[in-house]
Amino acid sequence: MFSLPKSLWAAAVSVGLVAGVSGYAGASPVATFNSTSIGGTGANQTFLADQINLIANDSIIFANCGVNCTFTQTGVAEVNGFALGGSPLFAGQTGNIGSPGSYNLFLTLTASGTFIGTSAGINNYALTSLNFIVVADEGGHGTLSGVGINFGGDVHFEIADGSLLGGLTGASAAGGPFLNSLETFNTCSGAGTDSGGSALGAGCTTNENAIGQFFQGPIPFYSLAFDNFNANPLNVLSDSSGAGTKNGDLEIRGQTGNVNFIGVPEPSTLSLLGVGLIGLGGMFRARTTRRRRQPVGNA
Repeated sequence: MFSLPKSLWAAAVSVGLVAGVSGYAGASPVATFNSTSIGGTGANQTFLADQINLIANDSIIFANCGVNCTFTQTGVAEVNGFALGGSPLFAGQTGNIGSPGSYNLFLTLTASGTFIGTSAGINNYALTSLNFIVVADEGGHGTLSGVGINFGGDVHFEIADGSLLGGLTGASAAGGPFLNSLETFNTCSGAGTDSGGSALGAGCTTNENAIGQFFQGPIPFYSLAFDNFNANPLNVLSDSSGAGTKNGDLEIRGQTGNVNFIGVPEPSTLSLLGVGLIGLGGMFRARTTRRRRQPVGNA
């Protein structure tokens, strides 16, 4: 996961913004969290926040770049902060809402995408899939290990999941990889299912969107999330053909990002957002065709 320049994302969702979903591009709604359900013992067990901050590791593999370049991605992330109104919470008190040294929350992620064109030296991809699971580490000893999570024998359980509604990602030699995406967000409703009715892990045995649980409010909890992630070239540990090229498989460590929850727009608005993303893809394809008649980059 990475961060797309706002100008490109704005082009993709301009239709949706006009239709009235500007909430996720501006101020985010506030949520109530309760850390006691995931092992929190500090003073700030129940708190308000409108943003979750993350640090992530990813492995990205490209394929078929001589014809129609695609990628698959596997990643993990650890929550390393919360914010409210643009100000960090618990500054200098890492772990105050969980066990010492940890916020007790992790994400696993898989994604895929297809190349749609080059703009201003940036290779851009439309996301074709993205699925994530939020995992709580009750003991607070979990750490990222490559693109896996070492829980150190702690009890851990799945408390939320989500999947792609639309998004863009890419890589450039100057700026490194980036990603912005809009996803569904479903909390564990107990008995191994999420609030959308889909299967979640066996550890999902409690309704997490309830008083005393982690996603405490609103009830029902927000059902959409907007991701914004970015990695600079120093975060790229390996790239088989140079940062930013379409053929270079990437190993990325320590990229930063954030998640904002969104109020639910009307179904017609989500449809317009999809039209905006498709239109952006067409724009990149048109630019690529005009500039050259062969594949862009090191295909």
